[in-house]
Parts: sequence; C-alpha cells; structure tokens
Amino acid sequence: MSSPVLQRFREHLPIKPYCTDDLGAGLRILPLKMALAKAYIQHNHPGMVWVLVFDVDRQVVDPNDFWPVWETAKLPEPNLATLTRSTGRGHLVYFLAAGVCTTSLARLKPMELLAAIERAYTVALGADAGYAKLVTKNPCCDRWLVWQIHAQPYTLGELAEYVDLKAHRPLAEASEAYGTGRNVTLFHQTRFWAYSAIRDYWAPNGLPKWQKAVLGHVEALNGQFQRPLPHSETKAIAKSIATWTWK
Repeated sequence: MSSPVLQRFREHLPIKPYCTDDLGAGLRILPLKMALAKAYIQHNHPGMVWVLVFDVDRQVVDPNDFWPVWETAKLPEPNLATLTRSTGRGHLVYFLAAGVCTTSLARLKPMELLAAIERAYTVALGADAGYAKLVTKNPCCDRWLVWQIHAQPYTLGELAEYVDLKAHRPLAEASEAYGTGRNVTLFHQTRFWAYSAIRDYWAPNGLPKWQKAVLGHVEALNGQFQRPLPHSETKAIAKSIATWTWK
C-alpha cells in the first residue's frame, strides 16, 4: 500500500505526464500508470502548480554536522526529499494545500506570491535557479533514495512566513525568467501590450486574428527566456489575455 506522502504526490499528477528514464534521451508523454515507472516525471499540470520542487546541487544533509539544508536555511521541512543515492543531492518537494493557476488574469496575486516564494526559497537553499521545473526525480521510482517526511501540505501564507519576500529580489543570473516568475513576466508584458494593440484588431470577426496575434507576441517573449515555458502554457496564457482584453 502506498504511503500517505506518495499518495499525496500522485494526487495531482497529470493524466499523461512527461517522463523519461534518461534526461539526455529526451522526454516522452505516457499514460500515468506507465509514467510512474520512469525515473523522472512531470509533477504539475500545465497551467496549475500543486507542487514546488527545488533542485539542490549539493548533499542535502551536511556530512559534517548532519543538518539538512532546510534546517540550516531556517525553512520548513519539505514533504519529500528525492535524492541520488551516490551523491546525496536531489530535489526537495513541497506540497501546496491549494493549487495556483498560472493561466488566469483574474488571479495574478497568488501567482506573484508563488513566484516570490520560489525565488526566496531558491536563494535560501542555494538551489539551482536554472532548474526548468517541468519534471522531477520520481519518488515512486526505486532508483532514488526517498525521504518521506510528512504528507501535510502548506498554504502559500505558511511558506511565506519563513522568508522575507522583499529581501529576495530576482536573481541576477535568472531575473524573473525562472519558475513561476516566467508566467508572471509573460502576463505583465503581454497584457500591457494588448491594451493598445487590440485597437488594430477591433472589428467584426476580428477575434481569431487577435488571438493569433496575442499568441505570437507571447511566444516571441517566451523565446527570450533561457528556459522557455512549454507551448501548452504559452497557449493558455495567450488565450486568457486575448479573451479578457476582447471582452
């Protein structure tokens, strides 16, 4: 029987997630039952964040004092730590009590708070700011050393209590263009452009051309990121902005 921690992890996995046994060989989309046997798996749905993952590129437990990195950083315990057996490095996983939609203009505030938390925790943990966050080491796969800590999820407010969000500005090497910050950046830059650009498309039967123009603008901006968002997310962002501004 699966543990409560792993059950919680599996609860919000996509029906057909990206997955692979070898990142160098690329990702495949498979039914969830098959994907759960792979070493790496997509942990969030496109456009919805239920799980925060931080890639710690050093031993998660300090070999000198035996303190885990989250204790040293004065952060709450992650729900899971999924580690490479030979190095003790790996992913720290935090479950969210409520998912955060990253494709809705009406809910920018939670998305901005999530991006700020991601940024602050990345700095505090010394985690990899370039981690794309599309797939994680699959804790249901026996390739990894899995530390199941607890199944209780966190609210954004609870996670925010452990860090000073104002003290952690965008990382110089990554700016806002990592994690959920990429969604926030695309939203803000595209919506401000859309407010005036829509005038050129405001005509009978003009909505399809407008939707195509917004998608093109989002994809052009996304292409400037070092690690662009997948097409499914840019498409959802463009649709949300195009529909909202047209109305």
